[in-house]
Amino acid sequence: MTLQELRYLVALADKGHFMRAAEACHVGQPTLSTQLKKLEEYLGVTLFERNKHRLQLTPIGEQIVVQARIALSVVLVALPGLLMGALLPSGVRTANALGPEVVPWAWGLNGATSVMGSILAITVSMNFGFTSTLFAGIAAYLVGLVALPRVS
Repeated sequence: MTLQELRYLVALADKGHFMRAAEACHVGQPTLSTQLKKLEEYLGVTLFERNKHRLQLTPIGEQIVVQARIALSVVLVALPGLLMGALLPSGVRTANALGPEVVPWAWGLNGATSVMGSILAITVSMNFGFTSTLFAGIAAYLVGLVALPRVS
C-alpha cells in the first residue's frame, strides 16, 4: 500500500467518477483504475461497488477512506510541523529572560498547544484542504513573531 494509492482512493471517493479522479490526480484513468485494483487486492476487500451508472463506496470502503484521509493529512502536516518546531529554542530563551520560573509554564503551554495544534491541523486539512492548513500555520507563526519582540 502506498501513499499514492491512498491519494487515488480519496480522489475517487471525492469525485465519484474515475475520469474526474484521474484528472484531479494528474494521471490517466487506466493508471488510477490499476492502482485502485491493486489496493483492493492488497487489502483483500472491495472498496467500491461499480456498475454502468453509479460508483459507490462499500461500507468497508467508507471506513478505509476515512483512515486514508487521516494518514495523508498526517504525512502532509508532519514536515511543516517539524520545521515550525525549530523556533522552540528562541521561545525558551525568551521565557528564561522573563525569569526561570516561567520556563516550566512555557514548556507546559508549548505541550498543550502542540497537541491542540496537531488536532486542529488535521481537522482543517481534512475539511478545507492542506493549503488552508499551511496558511493557518503561517498566520499563527506571524502572530507569534509580532508578539515576541513585545514580550522580550
